[in-house]
Amino acid sequence: MIYIHGFNSGPNTSTAKLLGPNTKCASYKSDKSFFENFESLKKQINSEEILVGTSLGGFYAAMLGIKSILVNPCTFPEKVLVPGYYSNYNNVLEKKFYLSQEVINTYKGTIFPAGVPRLIIIGLNDTLIDPQENIDFWSKRGRVITGNFGHRIKSFEPFKDEMEKFKWYEIF
Repeated sequence: MIYIHGFNSGPNTSTAKLLGPNTKCASYKSDKSFFENFESLKKQINSEEILVGTSLGGFYAAMLGIKSILVNPCTFPEKVLVPGYYSNYNNVLEKKFYLSQEVINTYKGTIFPAGVPRLIIIGLNDTLIDPQENIDFWSKRGRVITGNFGHRIKSFEPFKDEMEKFKWYEIF
């Protein structure tokens, strides 16, 4: 399994730890364009492994066209991302950074590859990404399951059985 972190995050997050010690991590830089990050991630990923992406990492996992588990995916980054300075410590960039409107605009018009097995886990209490919009969008593109959590997942335990089934079946 390969984990792709969310915006302004990194591979050493609590979510990565929840997935277990054998989980590999692929990272990108939140201040770079969609195209730069996409190319960087393609070089880090083996298409034989299942991707797990959270938030913007879920967007990238879906865009890579590989069997993936998306957790609260940021389906429309151009609607959610806001230009400005980000002061949270980012363990990929290792500095504060500025996200420009120009970078945000690189996400416009992206189209997810079709026919890819996807399990989508959506937190019904997410206040950052609209859960109902995600359910409506992804229910036509994969298997959607929901849980009572916010933007950050605190445990994969309620979804463990579904995730195990998903790992072993080609189409879900």
